[in-house]
Amino acid sequence: MLVYAVGSEHRAGLEIWRQHRDIGCFDAVLAAVARDIGASTIVSADRAFATVPGVEHTSPDVTAVAALLATPLGSQ
Repeated sequence: MLVYAVGSEHRAGLEIWRQHRDIGCFDAVLAAVARDIGASTIVSADRAFATVPGVEHTSPDVTAVAALLATPLGSQ
């Protein structure tokens, strides 16, 4: 799915960034878009996403992605 940020998401992203300085401003806008579209999880090596309320974060390692997809390891 291709998504883009609109003005309200830019403002929401700046508010996230203001409240959670451990996340970068670009990632804060990504988090705002994820919340806005109802994304269930952001997969990222950047652990700062875990500090944002309303955004579920998981690491992109094999175990975490397999759990996210509910696919048993080795079944592919």
